[in-house]
Amino acid sequence: MRMSAGPVGPAGVSTWRLAGLVNVTLAAGTPPNHTRLDGSNPCPVTSTTVPPGDGPYDGKSESMRGGPTYVNALVAAGGNDEAEATLAKALRQDWNEALVALYGRVRVERTERQIGAAEAWLKARPNDPALLLALGRIMLANRDWAKAREYLEASLKHRRDAETYAELGRLCLAMGERPRAAELLSQAVTLGGQLPELPLPDANANDANAVRS
Repeated sequence: MRMSAGPVGPAGVSTWRLAGLVNVTLAAGTPPNHTRLDGSNPCPVTSTTVPPGDGPYDGKSESMRGGPTYVNALVAAGGNDEAEATLAKALRQDWNEALVALYGRVRVERTERQIGAAEAWLKARPNDPALLLALGRIMLANRDWAKAREYLEASLKHRRDAETYAELGRLCLAMGERPRAAELLSQAVTLGGQLPELPLPDANANDANAVRS
């Protein structure tokens, strides 16, 4: 897996550019996976990239001396499970929002342990927007669209965040909810943000987990 980290897009976007982006996105009917939300063309975003704005890593955890760079190297070498375990151990020692964001982007073949760890942390931190976003992404990776939506919406209740708006927006778009998707993506563009690549439901396949509100 090749990784690159592009900078988060600018917060200010002109009205015509915003309208153009949303119109193109909705007309195509395809959620943005690698397109920066200000309409520009960045490097691809990978599942383990922690973009600027997720918070600095303070380097306190003894099990994470290399920080996100070490985890990214593990993933690049195909060690996703080891990366997940390393992050989980580090977060049990020292809670850090940058590592939480990274935990939500690491993809593993069997998600039971990852879901269990994140949901256990949520019991102690029920209002943590970064953890709720991470859980939303883990549920997307697990193709549980309803739970993903629940966690993403809960995250937005606690913090207006560009990535969360965008993540929920592309999920709604994949579910065929274009007006809601346009609203969410507009908020995301206003705040600026970029997304990792994640699976989404097929609106034409009547996915059993795809719920509409």
